[in-house]
Amino acid sequence: MPSPIFAHVIGTLALLTIFFIAIVYTMLSTQNAIVYNQKILFERICSSIYLQLLYLLSIENDISIELYYPKYALPDVGYNIAIANGTYIMANYGFIKDLDKNTIYIAVIDPAYKNYCVLPLEYPKREITIILEKPMVFSSYTITIVEKKAIGKNIYVSYIIKGYR
Repeated sequence: MPSPIFAHVIGTLALLTIFFIAIVYTMLSTQNAIVYNQKILFERICSSIYLQLLYLLSIENDISIELYYPKYALPDVGYNIAIANGTYIMANYGFIKDLDKNTIYIAVIDPAYKNYCVLPLEYPKREITIILEKPMVFSSYTITIVEKKAIGKNIYVSYIIKGYR
């Protein structure tokens, strides 16, 4: 009577294999969806910060504004924001390549370095030079104030961390 035992063992192993394959497939599909959604969200955050900075730069007076961005990219997962020239971003985030060394970029980066979005900060008035007093690097958990001071044909941009959310 070994034949029913072997049939049950083979059937049980086949069923466990099918369960295992289904679980792995679901896990990989979910991870891909999370990475894709985070990439889309990073692109939107990058565009939002770009528009906020463009608004700041377009005002004639010296002014400061608070940057608005979501605290989390995924549930309970923050991210980093860097506004700096290409040299700084490539030196500190080695996986980001092929940036112009003198162009100012906005980078939104996953702390685990899985996802990022980089957008150049292009100001329409070419005769004006934007000068960052220091690279702006902060997390999504901070309350960040960006200040602009115009002196002649130069615009000096700096930031202050006012607190945490």
